[in-house]
Amino acid sequence: MKKSDVRIGNIVGIPIEWATVNEIDDECFVLLQNGDYASIPWTAIEPVPMSPEWRAKLNFNGSLTLMFGKNGLLRSTDFVHDAQNLYHALTGKEL
Repeated sequence: MKKSDVRIGNIVGIPIEWATVNEIDDECFVLLQNGDYASIPWTAIEPVPMSPEWRAKLNFNGSLTLMFGKNGLLRSTDFVHDAQNLYHALTGKEL
């Protein structure tokens, strides 16, 4: 995952389970994981696939796809953090 793709509050995968991004720095994420903080190297962070279970957890019943610009750049919600970021960009609210 690229650091530039992630915002504070995004849900991301880590080697054991998933966690919520609490802080971003140059070397790693500092994650809020089930109430505990953990510093995880960038190389260990994985996107969480957008599954029916995650759609239900987030109360997110659709699929957002956004096309914009002259080049028709396509942005879809294949991963939970993509849906969170796109929803925030469109509404200004957290998903």
